[in-house]
Amino acid sequence: MKNLYLADSYLREWTTKVENASGKSVTLSESAFYPAGGGQPCDFGTISCNGTEYIVSGVSKKEGIQVDREGLSAGDSVRCILDWERRYRLMRMHTAAHILIAVMYKDDVLVTGNQLDTEKSRIDFSLEEMNRQKIGKCFETANDIVKKDIPVTFTFMKREDVLMHKHLAKLAAGLPDIDEMRIVRIGGGEMIDEQVDGGTHVRSTGEIGGIVLLSVENKGRSNRRVYYTIE
Repeated sequence: MKNLYLADSYLREWTTKVENASGKSVTLSESAFYPAGGGQPCDFGTISCNGTEYIVSGVSKKEGIQVDREGLSAGDSVRCILDWERRYRLMRMHTAAHILIAVMYKDDVLVTGNQLDTEKSRIDFSLEEMNRQKIGKCFETANDIVKKDIPVTFTFMKREDVLMHKHLAKLAAGLPDIDEMRIVRIGGGEMIDEQVDGGTHVRSTGEIGGIVLLSVENKGRSNRRVYYTIE
């Protein structure tokens, strides 16, 4: 299956064919539905075929696309539509996370976990001290970056090349085991962030709106959980 969201996060509708279908689980030849992974929830939406609309309630790399009823068959021509309001908010949340991570990474702080959602998202940082004032300053810096309306772009890079650049892997867990990786960049003349990422993002930081710090929790000896939302 070709993952269309990797090249165009703004694609909302497309036509394609069903590759495989088993009960309420289907695989498409081309799909812009994001499968849950990397801390980003899956997309929702609809698949239409011969006048019947199937509601997409879940998407995963392992189980494919889950719909609300049976009836689709391999070879069917279908029209797909994203739940755009949900997707776009997750895109804004995701790019906001990259900015926050970039600001924190300057102090050699790694990400130990993260989970995006439409209303409230979280990032876990490897941070020795619980310093809310310092984290608050990071949010101020992040919002300054948002206001500058900086472009967000991407490219693809071979795994061996990525391994030569330590700053591209900001996750404590390391890199995924794939041969070619997408690199998301925030910045033009001045590079704010550059890292391996397979999720969906906005085209410019100005689309995010304000990033709001909600709370900070102590989740272990050197693990701090930061909750945030977007305005």
